[in-house]
Amino acid sequence: MFKNFLLVFLFLFFAGCSASHPPLATVPHVELDKYSGTWFEIARFEHFFEKGCKNVSASYAIKSDGDVKVTNR
Repeated sequence: MFKNFLLVFLFLFFAGCSASHPPLATVPHVELDKYSGTWFEIARFEHFFEKGCKNVSASYAIKSDGDVKVTNR
């Protein structure tokens, strides 16, 4: 019984995964300067590695090579 259930589940899972979806629309340019600076968290879905964290912030800075440096605190 369990084997039959598992086979049906796996079939449905992989059949659903094979569905083709159109590519996501993206924007040609993002003004990263608007997002640089420190952002404070006001709500969250807590993950196990964040348990007990308080006053969380993330600082975003644009590096000279164009990459973004992220510092989470």
